[in-house]
Amino acid sequence: AGGGLGIAYIPANAIINDYFEKKRTLAFGIATSGFGVGSFLYPLLIEALNEEYGWRGAMLMLSGIGLNICVCGVLMCPFRTNELLTESANNETLFNFGIMKSMNFLILCFNYLVFHFGIVIVFTHLSEYSLLMGIGGSESSMLFSVFGITNIVGLLLFGVIAHHPKADAMLLFIGGLLICGVATVFLPLLTQYGALLAYSGLIGIFSATMGVLSPGIVCQILGPNELSNGYGATMPCAAFGVLLGGPVAGFMYDTLHSYDGSFFLGGGAMIISALCMVVPFLRKKHNWSKNDLEGVSYNLQPLLDEKLKNVSNNNYVGNTKK
Repeated sequence: AGGGLGIAYIPANAIINDYFEKKRTLAFGIATSGFGVGSFLYPLLIEALNEEYGWRGAMLMLSGIGLNICVCGVLMCPFRTNELLTESANNETLFNFGIMKSMNFLILCFNYLVFHFGIVIVFTHLSEYSLLMGIGGSESSMLFSVFGITNIVGLLLFGVIAHHPKADAMLLFIGGLLICGVATVFLPLLTQYGALLAYSGLIGIFSATMGVLSPGIVCQILGPNELSNGYGATMPCAAFGVLLGGPVAGFMYDTLHSYDGSFFLGGGAMIISALCMVVPFLRKKHNWSKNDLEGVSYNLQPLLDEKLKNVSNNNYVGNTKK
């Protein structure tokens, strides 16, 4: 299931890059806002289906909903000419390993790993922590619904802000992750339901920077032609962070018999993920990373050569007719 979703997720983001240029970040924000809608609706839907049809019936209906991804995929048509498709087939490799020569991109991959390691700790323990604070089960599930609603707001909000000419997407990215980390470090101090709702809303808004700004940052670092390769390479890093975060969080609780250590670790990881992106920001600002892209091939020269050849041929034919 995870592999199938991953295969569908990368092309869905890459095709936005093909269709949009000036308002690309806003388009990413609108597209990824579906994640927030799902985060809000799915807990309620799963609970209702489980009560009505049992877990087997609920899984069957959820799989039917998931099959609609195939329908959406059929409607996604690549925005490329036949000439460009032929040229790409002749010149592009399956995966351009040259992107791994970019120091900025390697730091971004590390950022993905560490941030998702931290945030999965929050999602693993937040529900149980709220129950420990005397909050009921239905109220506890509302924490994730609030996260979903505010995540939609954050995705659209940061999509609009990043579209402004004076906005720096990487600076917004760093600030959003830093706020998530600091808020999580102070989570053990929150014992009231209202405070936990506020925390869920804060995380929902500012964690949206990871979803809406990441594709644009990949384009900044590697160039728009390498979005599919670059964004695809960050996904295993995120998955590895999620894979590590859950067991580590469980081990810490079993050892310390408290959620405080887990939240400190998760918040610290998110803070580190934000601070490490200061390096690419400074390198970009001072133009220290211009040599990073020597191994990244954009395949522009073959296309230009072909265009010039076609223009020359057309001129020759026109002169012959005259």
